[in-house]
Amino acid sequence: MDAMEVEPTAVPAIPEPPKPSITGEEISRESLDTVREVMQAEKAARDAVHEVAKELLPLAQRATHTLHLGDFAAASELLGTGGDLLTKLVAAEPPNKWNIRGYGQAQSSVEEFTSARCLHGFFTTGSLLPRAAFPELDETEYLLGVMSFCQELARYAVGQATKGQAGSILLCKHLVETVQGKLMEFDFRNGPLRRKFDGIKYATKRLDDLLYELSLTGAYVAQPIVSNPKRRKTAPADDPAEAAAAASDPPGLVTVADFDDMRERITAYDAAREDVIKRCRDAQKLSKNAIYSMHRGNLDGARGQLEKAKAIATAIYDERVKGASTLRYGSFSNALEEYAEGALFLAWLETGAIVPMNAPGLELLEPAEYIGGLVDFTGEVGRVAVLAATRRDQPQVEKALAAALTVQDALMSLGMPSKLAKKEGALRSNIKKMEHVLYELSLVKASGRNVTASVEDAPTAQAAEDE
Repeated sequence: MDAMEVEPTAVPAIPEPPKPSITGEEISRESLDTVREVMQAEKAARDAVHEVAKELLPLAQRATHTLHLGDFAAASELLGTGGDLLTKLVAAEPPNKWNIRGYGQAQSSVEEFTSARCLHGFFTTGSLLPRAAFPELDETEYLLGVMSFCQELARYAVGQATKGQAGSILLCKHLVETVQGKLMEFDFRNGPLRRKFDGIKYATKRLDDLLYELSLTGAYVAQPIVSNPKRRKTAPADDPAEAAAAASDPPGLVTVADFDDMRERITAYDAAREDVIKRCRDAQKLSKNAIYSMHRGNLDGARGQLEKAKAIATAIYDERVKGASTLRYGSFSNALEEYAEGALFLAWLETGAIVPMNAPGLELLEPAEYIGGLVDFTGEVGRVAVLAATRRDQPQVEKALAAALTVQDALMSLGMPSKLAKKEGALRSNIKKMEHVLYELSLVKASGRNVTASVEDAPTAQAAEDE
């Protein structure tokens, strides 16, 4: 082809819509409205919880500060206001729904307030407030507050050591050691409780160091260690040595039954989570294999694999997740997202349509899982486009690009949830690759040169398995 001299145009050419054109009908507006309503409800609840948490956190910190200063009247007033805020915070989140309180500032504010109340109760009764004093909290929130309270006792003890008050430090030591002993019976998994528990041993060590340092000044004399603990159970009540040893271990500092009950509940919850994680691996693997089967043209096999994946996910939901929303996040949600990706891809290969969230087979999905599956679906569509380009099948590439742009248009109208923000970059990258493939095909058509379009992006067995 002869080269042509080209002059710049007065105005740029108007972009043409892709072929087939996007009408917005591929994802029904009714379905998008449903997704939008759920997302808006979650955002409203999240905003409401965070607004209350923004008030509760500094108030709880002030209450702790005034307690350390000895202003109990001011602290009591602050804690009363904080109790009202905590009730408001709990009411702002629908029960068994999104677990907004378990993260960020909301979690910090509840922990700080629980710690402050425990510190106030300690100064009043000399013991740890029982679990029943916090009916609005779950086990994790209460335990986080108790661990934070134990660290506050180490700070309080420094002030008492300055005044030579070894008795108060000894009381703190017994309480913290009792809490530590009960917490050591727990099998904490990776999470906030495990990370917070590590601070207990430092509080215990600090209290031991303070008593040792006071012993050097003569302000504290440690009781002798009883070599045979059985003697304490059988010795006469009027034995002075045994009475002194017993006095060094005041009873009733901690409601032990509370910790035993919480340990049983947390152990049962951890067992349920382990079961969910294990079974979700099977569902997720089936969905991945289904996508791999689709790329190899085995749509019937893929359909069977997706049906098995859905059956496993449904059983997990009915048996575990339905009654405990916190079990949804993580493995179960990831497995549903993978299933959504496979179901969307299969429907598109068979009908050319992008099915909505309320389509048959997608009943278990929450908006975030459906949106995550939509974005990942564009990656699979991109692989189809690359393979089509190697066959110089421009209409198929245009169809794939139109599907990806439809997804982008839908998500722009919804607004990408913050927890899925990183997927927005993946969506743009997928679209950019397909646009470049079309550009390369235009070069082939215009010049007749034998150009291969991005063959390195074509799916392999390993790539499909890893996706």
